[in-house]
Amino acid sequence: MPLKRTTPLTPTNLNVGVVHSHTHSDPNLSISVDIEDALSNETQRNFNTKRKRENLGEKGNLYDFKSLMMNMFQELKITMNEIKDQNNELKESVKFTAAKYDDVLETTNF
Repeated sequence: MPLKRTTPLTPTNLNVGVVHSHTHSDPNLSISVDIEDALSNETQRNFNTKRKRENLGEKGNLYDFKSLMMNMFQELKITMNEIKDQNNELKESVKFTAAKYDDVLETTNF
């Protein structure tokens, strides 16, 4: 069985060898366009139209936010230390009260 690798002849590929005139470009196209005109028509990015940032605009806001968060953290830390001290005082008070209660029970012989 021979291998036939070409596509069968159909109406769409019968005209493959035919050259159409509208598929060719103008041979003098490169001569008719002036190089300076082509360069002047190019759109170039204007780097001076970029939006200017204020001095430390975004960074300043970040630094302000960071300092605010640090202050809040320090206040939270101080408050937590005060609560820990209060808890330690309460523990000592409960121990003292429990010890006195035990003394009262022993003296009354209950």
